[in-house]
Amino acid sequence: GTIPADGISSSSIRARLIETTSRIPIAGETILFGATAGTITGESTTDASGSAVVTFTGLTSGTTSTITAFYGNQLTAQTTVTLSALSLTVSAVSTTLSAERAR
Repeated sequence: GTIPADGISSSSIRARLIETTSRIPIAGETILFGATAGTITGESTTDASGSAVVTFTGLTSGTTSTITAFYGNQLTAQTTVTLSALSLTVSAVSTTLSAERAR
């Protein structure tokens, strides 16, 4: 994913822990997280769906950050987040939407 490189924008990072054969989610386990750039909440406990969620906050310069989730001594998963120096703001001209019935 991409987030603005403003030092304050953040994104949720999710890792899912599931049993390999049965595909059953594993709850109550600690997943550790690390990032090569920016800051990230260090750890999270998996919920009933096997998901552990942390918050990643980017830097003020455009770069990429590799985020790694660790479970135990052997399981890891990685993703890359791009910190973009560009951002786009979209705002509505009107907060009212009108619709007519098709005839």
